[in-house]
Amino acid sequence: MWRVFPLLCFILISTRLYAQAPAAGVLFSVNEGLSQGMVFDLLRSRDGYLWIATKDGLNRYYGYGFEVFSPDAFDPFAIGASEIRKLFEDSRGRLWISHLDGLDVFLPRSGRFFHLPKPQLPLLTGRHKGVSPLTFAETPDGAIWITDHERLWRMDLPDAAVEAAEKAGSAYPQYDITAIEMPLLPGDSGSRIQAKSVFFSLRHGLMIGASQGLYRLDPATRKPLPAALPGLSLRIAGEDSSGALWLKVLTPEYQRYALGSFSEIDDYYASFDLYTWDGRTADQVNLSIGYPNLLRFEDGERLWVLEGNTLRRWRVESLRRSGPPSVEWAFIDPLTKAPIFNGLSLTIDRSGLVWLGTNGYGIMKFNPEKPKFSCYLARQTQRAIFEDPAGRLFTFEGHDRLYLNARFHQSMPNPWYIIVPSGMGFFPTVFDSAGNGWGNTTAGNLFRIDARTKALRQFPRIGFGLIYSQKGMLLSAKVEGLMQFDPSTEQSTLFPFPRHWDTGALQSVYSHQLYESGDGTIWIFAFEGVIKAVATDEGYAFIQYKNDPKDPNSLSGNTILCVADDPLEPHRYLWAGAKGGGLNRLDKQTGAVKHFRTQQGLPDNVLYGILPGNDGYLWLSTNKGLSRFHARDETVKNFTVADGLQDNEFNTGSYLKTRAGLLIFGGVNGLTVFHPDSLRFNRNTPQTRIVGFSVGNAPRRYLSDALINLSHRQNFLGFEFSALEFTNPAQNRYRYQLTKQGAFDRREAGDWIELGRQNTVQ
Repeated sequence: MWRVFPLLCFILISTRLYAQAPAAGVLFSVNEGLSQGMVFDLLRSRDGYLWIATKDGLNRYYGYGFEVFSPDAFDPFAIGASEIRKLFEDSRGRLWISHLDGLDVFLPRSGRFFHLPKPQLPLLTGRHKGVSPLTFAETPDGAIWITDHERLWRMDLPDAAVEAAEKAGSAYPQYDITAIEMPLLPGDSGSRIQAKSVFFSLRHGLMIGASQGLYRLDPATRKPLPAALPGLSLRIAGEDSSGALWLKVLTPEYQRYALGSFSEIDDYYASFDLYTWDGRTADQVNLSIGYPNLLRFEDGERLWVLEGNTLRRWRVESLRRSGPPSVEWAFIDPLTKAPIFNGLSLTIDRSGLVWLGTNGYGIMKFNPEKPKFSCYLARQTQRAIFEDPAGRLFTFEGHDRLYLNARFHQSMPNPWYIIVPSGMGFFPTVFDSAGNGWGNTTAGNLFRIDARTKALRQFPRIGFGLIYSQKGMLLSAKVEGLMQFDPSTEQSTLFPFPRHWDTGALQSVYSHQLYESGDGTIWIFAFEGVIKAVATDEGYAFIQYKNDPKDPNSLSGNTILCVADDPLEPHRYLWAGAKGGGLNRLDKQTGAVKHFRTQQGLPDNVLYGILPGNDGYLWLSTNKGLSRFHARDETVKNFTVADGLQDNEFNTGSYLKTRAGLLIFGGVNGLTVFHPDSLRFNRNTPQTRIVGFSVGNAPRRYLSDALINLSHRQNFLGFEFSALEFTNPAQNRYRYQLTKQGAFDRREAGDWIELGRQNTVQ
């Protein structure tokens, strides 16, 4: 027999940008694998999973799917019921689960559910079974406190009791349970006040929200004592960083339900007023909205409130002053417009994502961060962008309009757009130091538009592509060589390529075909490969770089769509994007080329544009989104339409860095505009977990702390794993390494194996 320890070490090698959430959020329903659409509770556990309590099963979400826990009559350690109501994680990482048949405790290390013996907590199985979900709290001594109708329960479950039960093969450990009666209702009815919620506060102790106000448990007598708001039915929503409790107090029209039979209405469908209590006084908080029905704290500093179809977030201090919300999200998904749509549960994960459990529609995911990628001119493909001397912008498709700024919301007729004698429209692609506009047509004819009068003048054929050089010359490319036009003398000069060269045919008809480095070197990529042109006393000296299938240090392709200087060592390196060949780093001194493709993390091997950002980054447009590539670390962050881009597909030649430092990339659905310094990144370091294990293609249950015993014939293993970061799981990237039994030792470890977005290995 083999004794195999967990032998794969997984590291997530890309973090996520705070995404621009789609307007309607992302919906997960039974169609995506959720076991049922009625979601009573949500919990993000400390090990990174999202737990979902539904009407038919407990679900664990790991980014790529849902693991469903359901009862199994032949497994005593299976979950005790299907309809799950409330979830709570204690300080030991154990999951407490309230369901219609009682109470379970789940131990992640063993994957087993342990049950509370039914006779020990009769109200869970009596006439009130399932009518109101339990609420939980934990005190520093490790005791778990539970509300259930007219009682408060203290429960102690020592680890030793669980271990003893496991050793005996029993799913029923010995709990230590103490019942604490709530006070009697005023009058002679004999009924007791209903316990609605329990909450432990470091400042105030164990607090109880009840049908007759706020109560505090006296630690000496263990009796609930009145604290505030007598006669009002309320629940405790949470505690802010100042120690004040926030209370959900049923609005007057719902108080009669709370004072009558024990009802679920105040949990899911009733509206409430909001109060704070600082230990002395209770003050109502003005929400300035209608009737909220769901509330959740985030880190004691921010408060989320759901009202109908609108989700809002306030900073606590702003809300105290009746300030406006910092986030307001109105649902637009047609499902959320249904009259019966309601939110039943809300949680916020470590990445700041908001998860909403609904009454039959599943769960919805939102990213509240404001989008940093701005998109404009939607539903129109954009093939080139230009900036005039005043910082105004126009595009190839919309050349007759001049936009006053990069928000593209104000425009005027474009004075640079002129009808040439042939009846065709013309606009400049470059501007000289005097502000005149210059451009050449696909036939190679050169035109100038006067900066002041906008008068048009035509000059003889010059070539393809056009740049205005640092020496004040207009440069273009022809198959025969580099063309130079001197605006002061209006004379053209051809600097021919070496006669023996085969430059090939024109590779691109778009605007970017020449590039000038900071040192004045000209790079021509209109034809095959890249041609380097260095000024000499006689003209220019040329060097051609092409793909050589026999030379792994040559370019990865001959159709080059974009080039840019290295942002850190511009005198040393040039970056070039090859059509189908990925990213190339050309050493200007040696001519050696280093390649970066999808295997190194790029989303696609077609690069349409390269623009330098800041701090050593290059931004790349592709057929599958934008990439931020670090020129030295060689790390990649990929962004897609889910992050707020105009589309995943961008266009050749459609890229521009404005004088103000904005980056603009054009694609099939408009323009994406951003400043690289304004982007906020998700600093959450996700936990990576093995979520699936198979032997010979047969699934096995995987437990993180258990040995896997295999025979020598069982030598075909499979693992599925997930980085538990849910902003955009499809963009998470992985690599793994095989290690020997025992402690990790780099000297005994194998090489890292890059998997890209693949999250399985065999």
